[in-house]
Amino acid sequence: MNLDSSETGVKLFLATVGALLSEIVGGLDIVVYVLLYMAIADYLTGLMASYKQRVPWQSRRAKEGINGKIYMFLLIGAAHLVGENILHMKHALRDGAAFWYIGKEFISLLENGVHIGAPVPDWLRKVIEPVLSKEV
Repeated sequence: MNLDSSETGVKLFLATVGALLSEIVGGLDIVVYVLLYMAIADYLTGLMASYKQRVPWQSRRAKEGINGKIYMFLLIGAAHLVGENILHMKHALRDGAAFWYIGKEFISLLENGVHIGAPVPDWLRKVIEPVLSKEV
């Protein structure tokens, strides 16, 4: 396989994933982009926190993290289908579920930042103190 066909394969894969995600969640608007960014940033900072704390990388735990992210987008898709087709609310139900997950991912990002040693303002630390006692 030469470089051109590898590049084409990657582009095709990414286009397919993007199209499927768009179809599942009812379009790629700013809410979905923010959620996608937060999910990726949370996963990557979680890996960084594990490395910083010298916790051995565990493929099982990484798979659980990916499975949780997949579930999150499936639930957002279900909220879109129910909201638009049954409740006739356009994106209201989907956006409500997405905002909840955005908040959850944001708190997880803050928690990972503390574990990494990144500067986190005291008032934000207070928000996540109840979770900091848990294992990464």
